[in-house]
Amino acid sequence: MNIRMYHDLEAQLEEAIWALGEEAAHILPLDSNLAEEKAQKAWDLIPEPKHTWGITGVTLHQYVQILNYNGHTQRSVELLNEEILDLEGAGYRIIHAEPYIQMAETLLHQRKPVLAHKYLKKAY
Repeated sequence: MNIRMYHDLEAQLEEAIWALGEEAAHILPLDSNLAEEKAQKAWDLIPEPKHTWGITGVTLHQYVQILNYNGHTQRSVELLNEEILDLEGAGYRIIHAEPYIQMAETLLHQRKPVLAHKYLKKAY
């Protein structure tokens, strides 16, 4: 099985996404709502299909962490489900456990330890 190759975005767009992520990181936890807005903007800038770009993972995982911090775990589950379905359906060897680990963490926030354990086993 092959390993999925990700693509680079146009440099200016990738820099804009990266800058929003940096701003979100510097704002959290002082203003977690503004951090979430910036992370959402960064996520929205990533063109479809979102899961084919090199910057997607870091942007999504930061966004999920901020969503969880703000208690918006259902949105995190939705986003992570999309990523996991894309990973598992793409036909490539899965080499990153981060989506599964973040899903487990999110499910623990939702007090669903049995389901979280399922995702930790997938990560392993």
